[in-house]
Amino acid sequence: MTKKTVPVKPHRRSTPSPTPRPNPNKPKPGPKTVPVKPHRRKPPK
Repeated sequence: MTKKTVPVKPHRRSTPSPTPRPNPNKPKPGPKTVPVKPHRRKPPK
């Protein structure tokens, strides 16, 4: 077996967040904050 020289990649992210949030008190937008468009509504059965 030949040893391959593979550069070791750090799996753990050691870098801190790039920029702090401008407004930490602002509530995070949920996944369903986008209003449902009328043409995408399902027709009533």
